[in-house]
Amino acid sequence: IDQLNSAYMRTYNNSGTWCGRGGAGERLLLQNRIVTGVTSNTITISPGLDFALDSAQTPQYYYADMSSAVYNAGIEYIKFTFVSGLSTGWAGKFRAAVWCWAKNCEVVSSPRMGFRFEYRCFGGEVRRCYIHGSPNVGGDQGYGVMLYWGTDYCLIEDNIFEDLHLATNTEAMCSSNVFAYNYAESNHYYNQPWMLGNYSHHAPHPYMHLHEGNYGNEWDQDFYFGS
Repeated sequence: IDQLNSAYMRTYNNSGTWCGRGGAGERLLLQNRIVTGVTSNTITISPGLDFALDSAQTPQYYYADMSSAVYNAGIEYIKFTFVSGLSTGWAGKFRAAVWCWAKNCEVVSSPRMGFRFEYRCFGGEVRRCYIHGSPNVGGDQGYGVMLYWGTDYCLIEDNIFEDLHLATNTEAMCSSNVFAYNYAESNHYYNQPWMLGNYSHHAPHPYMHLHEGNYGNEWDQDFYFGS
């Protein structure tokens, strides 16, 4: 469920070409939900809406075919160690996955990200993982956990992040996720001598996230790609 951007919402640095339905950057206020029933012209969803829709912003419902999606699958008690010299790679990449998780895993030297949930993932979880030592800490690299493009209602809890670019990051219309009781230290960027923020929201338009009980040096919400 999405609607046209309100007057206060912005996109910068070409984020409008990859954010929002159709890649136009015009519908950044997105709510990803599970359809639990359809009766005549009534659609029942779970959970309910986070905010009231504004008829002036032309709200629309559209259905994503999840027939081939992965449900209720997890990764547990695995150590991932990456060889040197790689430019990209993940320990786990979940796409359009529902209620999937990573638990009690260790990720060593991932060249890009530890775990990534993308394209309408729902209800994901990363818990009690140790992610550390990324060799690449430039743009879009060296993330511990990344939530991307309409990924909602995930729980990132009780993890340790060390020697990375960012511990956690969201991009592109993610909402209603919880980041709780994580520990992060020694974040850095390739050409900056100082420590960076650990927990970040980096691209439009994040909202309704909860950060609670995390340890780190900074909670960093930037406007590089928009509001």
